[in-house]
Parts: sequence; structure tokens; C-alpha cells
Amino acid sequence: MALVTTLLVSLNGSRIDVQAAASVVSPPWSPGGTLGFPIYYDYSNNQPGEYGIDVPLVAGTVIHAPEAGSVQYRACRSCKDCWSPGYIVEQLNRRPAVVQFGHVRALSRYTDGRFHHVNAGDPIGSVQVGFAPKTGAPCGGAHVEFMYNSWGNLSRQNYYLPPKPLYLPTPGCPISKGTIPSGGVGFDPCYVLYSYMTGHVPIGPRRSLSMISGTSGYVGTGSGQVIPFGGATITGQGASPLWGADYGRGVATCSGFDDYGYELDLHGGVHALGTAPPVTITASWPKSDMARGLVLRPDCQSGYVLDGWGGLHPFYSAAVGPTLDTNPHVTGFWPNMDIARSVDYVGEINGVDSGYVLDGHGGVHEWGDAAPLSSSEYPYWPDLDMARTIIPYMLDPNGAGYVLDAWGGVHPIGSAPRVVSTSWYWEVDIARGMALSPGSTTGYYVDSLGSVQTFSISAPS
Repeated sequence: MALVTTLLVSLNGSRIDVQAAASVVSPPWSPGGTLGFPIYYDYSNNQPGEYGIDVPLVAGTVIHAPEAGSVQYRACRSCKDCWSPGYIVEQLNRRPAVVQFGHVRALSRYTDGRFHHVNAGDPIGSVQVGFAPKTGAPCGGAHVEFMYNSWGNLSRQNYYLPPKPLYLPTPGCPISKGTIPSGGVGFDPCYVLYSYMTGHVPIGPRRSLSMISGTSGYVGTGSGQVIPFGGATITGQGASPLWGADYGRGVATCSGFDDYGYELDLHGGVHALGTAPPVTITASWPKSDMARGLVLRPDCQSGYVLDGWGGLHPFYSAAVGPTLDTNPHVTGFWPNMDIARSVDYVGEINGVDSGYVLDGHGGVHEWGDAAPLSSSEYPYWPDLDMARTIIPYMLDPNGAGYVLDAWGGVHPIGSAPRVVSTSWYWEVDIARGMALSPGSTTGYYVDSLGSVQTFSISAPS
């Protein structure tokens, strides 16, 4: 039996389904709350011993295997770090991913310390309160600590934490504003738990969006899987996850070319999708999360990667060769400061590749030979990291375009036509990618969960 993961797109007041194949999953316990699970604490809660999400549940609540795999129970008498009275580890069949449930007891047939095969939906244990061995005091109230690791490591606790940078993935699943003991290698547990509760295999938060035509395109995920919509297709690389962790940072397509594009990873690697030719990169950061965005040139085989400091670095196919300027002129550069968020490309101006870089506060900085914008021509949040994506309005390459903020607001910049309607405004930090095809008055934007929405602009005068 196959399940379908659905991204809802609102188009001129209607809704259409955007679908990607997925595997059958089961909520690990009975849903509750408006998001499918009640959530009072995040996976850090300012406590160094927190490695998952504390979800309050009634003692005796049955825990189910969310996917097929093998479970093992590990008893624990301590009240600290080892999740008394015990915890269940499940090695998922889609290796190497691992899911773990703390503060539970396994069913008796799983308590021998061995791994046992289970199917999605099988009961494997129940929520129980542990007690300190010396005092008999309870180890907190009844709850489960939900943990996830996409790389399959069963020994290091901090591997259950999500990697930097941290983003708020779902409404109602907050990230603590205090010290976060991050540094793990899995997806954000909030995102994973939400996926299970809504019947989705967690394939990575959606991070970007790019159009092939006025109504079709790709949504790029953290795992590297590309989800086509509006009739677009993808085969070969990109049709399934490229990585088991949240590595994807952007997707770029070529107008009019289906089954074709490039995807950016956090280290600066540029990966050909579908039928696109491979490319050579000119910069990479093997041990750092530095890459923030990419753009394609009109030849559809070369372009630029934006790093977190504002630097631009060309990439190219063998057919194009090393003909691009390896040190394009940039006006916004912030060494040792991860504040660059997005880059656009408006074309060659005076024979020079040109465009604009967006910083996290909303500042728009020209590169190449693009015309500068005054501070009154774009939105700006001086004390907030609110800006997420910049795109050009191609009918006017002299600074006209749109900026997407973290909550879903779409703002015209320069001389771009005004925004006349948007589908959704989340009021939480989950908006990620935006695109508008040349000549179209309908654009698209996406949140980290994959909800694709539309915005409309006034027609050119």
C-alpha cells in the first residue's frame, strides 16, 4: 500500500494537490492538540540533558512503531539522561535512520535486550513514570521524550539533536531562545515528529522553491529530494533523498526545461538533477554550513553560489568552462558573520553578470553592475533576522523584485508592481522559498513543511 505526501497549493482562491510518493508511516501515539501532538517543551529547554522533544502524555499511552524496523528495549533506573524507566530504540528499515522513545516500558516480548522486527503501527510499549532508586521520588510527570537521528548512531546522545543552523519548523513547536546544545547530525526532531503525526515519511524540511513555467516547478528539501508540482517531473538524481540529514540549501531550475536543475548542499556542493550536466564548483566548505543560495545563468549550465558571509562563487559545466569571473564585484560582505540569506540574478549589465544579495535584516545589496537601491526601496528589520528570499522582477532588471520574510510576507522592492494578494501569513518563522516566472502575475512561496502558497501582483502598466 502506498501513501501520498500532499503539498497544498492555493491558486487564485482554489486549492490543488501537489503530490510526491512516500512510504506508509504510523503516528507513534494517538494524536492530540491542533498540530497532531501536544507539545510543551522543545528539544533543548535550556537543559544540557535534553536530547529530544518532551511531550506530555497520560501514563499508559501506547507507543507504536512509526515505521517498519527493529526495536530494542534498554532499561534505566536513573532519573537522569537515560530516560527512566527505560527507552525503546528502533532501527528503521530505511537505514540508517533511528527513532527513540524515552520514559517508556516495552512490551514484555521486547525486554530481552535483543532487536525484534516490527511493522509500522505495531504496539511496542507504553508511557510510564520512572522512580529514583534511592528516594523513590518520581522522575517527572508522565511524558515521552521523542528522539530521531538520521545517521543511525545509537551511542552518542548529542546525535539526537538537529544540526546548526536551527530553524523553527512548525507552529507550536518552539526552539528555546536560551543556550541550545546543538551539534547533532539528524533532522530537527520537531519536524520529524510532525511528519509522523500527519502520515508523512520525514524527508527533510522544505527550504527552497524554483519555477520551470508559470505554474510548475520544484520544491527543494533538506534531504536533497526534489518535489515537483504543477505537472513538473524529476527522474534519477533528485527523485529521492540525496542525504540522510538536513543538508539541502537551495534548488535552481531553468525556465522551460523539465526534469532539469541543480541543488545546493550546505558545504557548497552543486548537484545536477534529472538530465542536467554535472558542474565544477570553485569554492567549498567541507566542515562548515556556509552555502546559502544559488542562481543559474541563462545558459542553464553555470551560475553562482552565495555563502553566508555574502561572497559569490561561480560554478560551470564542461561545455561552459572556467569563463566566469571568480571574484565578482559584491557590495555586501560580512566576514565571520553568517547574515547573507539569498541571491538573485538579473542578467548581464554592461557585459557583467549582475544581481542582488539579501541580508537577514532585509538589506538589498547590488553585485556585478546592478543599480543600487536606496534604503527606502526595500523592507528592513534592523533588530531581527527576518528576510529569507529575494527574487527579481524580470520585466525591470534595475532593482525591481520581491523579498519574502520569515512569516510569509511578500514585499515589492524598487519599482516592482505591488502585491495585491497572498494566500497565507503564518506569523511564525517557517517561510523559506519564493519564485515568480518572467511575465507572470502569480508567484509561489513555500513553508518548511511543504505548504506551497501563491501571491498575486498587479499587471504591468
